[in-house]
Formats: sequence, C-alpha cells, structure tokens
Amino acid sequence: MVTHTMPYQSLGQIMKWTAVSFLLGAGTTVAGVEPLDAPVFLEACRNYDNGSAAPEERAICVGYIQGYFSARDDVIRVEELPTSYMRRVIRTRFADNNPEIERVLNGRYCLPDGYALDDMISVVAQQEPGDDIKQAGDVMEKVLEDHFVCEGRRL
Repeated sequence: MVTHTMPYQSLGQIMKWTAVSFLLGAGTTVAGVEPLDAPVFLEACRNYDNGSAAPEERAICVGYIQGYFSARDDVIRVEELPTSYMRRVIRTRFADNNPEIERVLNGRYCLPDGYALDDMISVVAQQEPGDDIKQAGDVMEKVLEDHFVCEGRRL
C-alpha cells in the first residue's frame, strides 16, 4: 500500500510550532522547543512583503505577528485612546478595575487608525537582526518601541 502525505502536512507542522512559540513567549523554552529566531522571522516577513513568500513563510510571519498582538495587552488603537479629561473621568468614576478599561488607560503602544497587518509586516521587514535582536519577540519589541509608543508614554 502506498501512503500519500498531505501537501499541507509541513505547513500544519510549521503552524503548530509557531503556535507553540506564541504560547512560550519571548525567552522561554520548554522541552527543547526554541523561540522563533529573528533571522527566520525577518526573512519570512521580507518575502511576504515583496510577494515571494512560500506558504510556510506566510504562516510564520502572519501567524507570529497575530499571536504576538493577541498576547499583548498594552497595544491599543489610537481611536481607543481617551482624552486626558476622559482619563480623569474614568479613573474617578470607574474604580472597579475593569480589565478592558485598564487596558485602554495603560496602553503603551498605539497603532494608527486603519493600520493593517500588511502595514505592520512592511515595518517588520525593514528591521535588521543584531546583538540585541536575536528572537522574533525582540524584533516586535523594537518595532513597537521605535514606531508605536503612544504620545507621552515613552520610557
């Protein structure tokens, strides 16, 4: 009997390992699973950005970025950012520590209105690995710090 492998088997495996790396977070390893290396991530995003990405590269780039933002609670859209007056109103009238209110009030990074995934991939694709950028999480942190810190919230 001849066994045929499914054409998506390798893509499924890559997506599974990419999902595992999201769960692990930056700098954490479990049972031999390593975080996604910056050069692999950057190459996948560059190829996606210039239209030459293989399906596996698309899964790595898009999947990692989507998972990264799903795991962060300090990234908000500019339109969510309350005015200083509304911040005072919220803090004085809504003291129930609602997680969604806290997320908006404490948002450190602001994505512009209408900012799309492809826009983020273009910014990521311009990054270079270096001594301080070894993993995909380091790339994303640098992108956020360099381009998306909410006004008045830079450390």
